[in-house]
Amino acid sequence: MLEAADGEEALKVARSEKPQLIIADVLMPRMDGYELVRQLRADPAISSTKVVFYTATYIEAEAQRLARACGVQHVIVKPAEPEEMLRIVDAALGVTAPVPMTPLAEDFTRQHLRLITDKLAAQVYDLEALNAGLEKRVAERTAELALTNARLVQINQMKDEFVTIV
Repeated sequence: MLEAADGEEALKVARSEKPQLIIADVLMPRMDGYELVRQLRADPAISSTKVVFYTATYIEAEAQRLARACGVQHVIVKPAEPEEMLRIVDAALGVTAPVPMTPLAEDFTRQHLRLITDKLAAQVYDLEALNAGLEKRVAERTAELALTNARLVQINQMKDEFVTIV
């Protein structure tokens, strides 16, 4: 079994190792699954490599539709039971020829961009929530430090008064 951190690395591994099957996440950094398949199909040395997409439940219907449009016949939806994954992998490997890619229509490109935009929007929302939490923690810590500093100033004044008396 070979692994890749993102779509670009997966393409490099596919070109060097020529695997029978690639299981790729639809949404990956640097190159998403759709672009990976497009580049696989454009390279005669690996164009017949079978691909299974692995995707999140919330984009299942759209992922299925886009997968078919770019020639991917099988989609595993996260989370998947091991038996389901094995069934889909067996089915993918049993296919004698890759599903032909239909010419990319403007509709496919629009759907693809919407899918990526939705994912980015979700990530922006998550980052904004994390940022708000961090800002709250910084404000709380700053308030704690201000109180501690005020207490230290007070203790320092008491020390100075004590030294003066002594």
